Amino acid sequence: MKNFLKIEDFSKEEIDLIFEKIDKVKKDYPSNKNQQNNLSAITFFSEPSTRTRFSFERALSYLKIPVISSSDASGSSSLKKGESFKDTFRTLSQYSDLIVFRHFDEKWVEYAKYSRVPVINAGNGSGEHPTQALLDLYTIKSELGNIENKNVLICGDLKLGRTVHSLIKVLAQNNCKILTCPSILYKHESLPPISLDLPSSYGFYPSIKINEVEDYLEDIDILYMTRTQKERIDEYNTAFFDFFKLDNRTINKLKDKCVILHPLPRNEEISEEVDDDPRSAYHERQIKNGLYTRIALIQYLLQC
Repeated sequence: MKNFLKIEDFSKEEIDLIFEKIDKVKKDYPSNKNQQNNLSAITFFSEPSTRTRFSFERALSYLKIPVISSSDASGSSSLKKGESFKDTFRTLSQYSDLIVFRHFDEKWVEYAKYSRVPVINAGNGSGEHPTQALLDLYTIKSELGNIENKNVLICGDLKLGRTVHSLIKVLAQNNCKILTCPSILYKHESLPPISLDLPSSYGFYPSIKINEVEDYLEDIDILYMTRTQKERIDEYNTAFFDFFKLDNRTINKLKDKCVILHPLPRNEEISEEVDDDPRSAYHERQIKNGLYTRIALIQYLLQC
């Protein structure tokens, strides 16, 4: 039995194998001849989700795997009564063959080992989001032909944005040159600003200031934008955020073959006026690849 809790759970060879599966899914979709008998799954979400939960549930539906869904698991499950993650996983694994789990507590992944069936991490607080990294990688490969040796700029909330934490590891493994541009949080004019930079546990990468971004754009192959995780910052109602914004003026500085990604949802960091630019992959292509990726991932984990 194999879980998918962090991106390192898969070797480069396994990721390549999953990419082959995604290619096949993408080619065959929406027809599907593989009806999986006697399998079931649980999607257990304790935080809001649109793309991740719905794409997983559509993937399971596509594979003809019945799904039991909980979109408000913290309030509607026995976690509300004080049940431990250990007991929750022991229980859920008696009712299903696969568990897709999201919770705001980063440490829940430590208890997934008590499950008797594979567990997929759909987000552990501000920790990681490995399935997003997998679909992002596949999108990069689809858009640019390969992942290796690319110039990458990651802008936004790098401290609390879990998608970056998973993606940056595999980009580094593929010898990408990575620049970061963290957002800035101003809690109060009398207090020093806080840089929402990448936690040191995820590696050390050169950081540039927001007003320096335009000097680097013409050399970038991959521009990865993220929003400020306001729901994870207690003071956000009275705080001011400074961040790089992509709009019609700044997008013109990018090379023609650059790919623009965003895990979504977006706030003000990408203007809607650039949505139809052919380099903007975050809506049509990146979202659709999320469905194909999760279908292939389920097939891989369940060997179906």
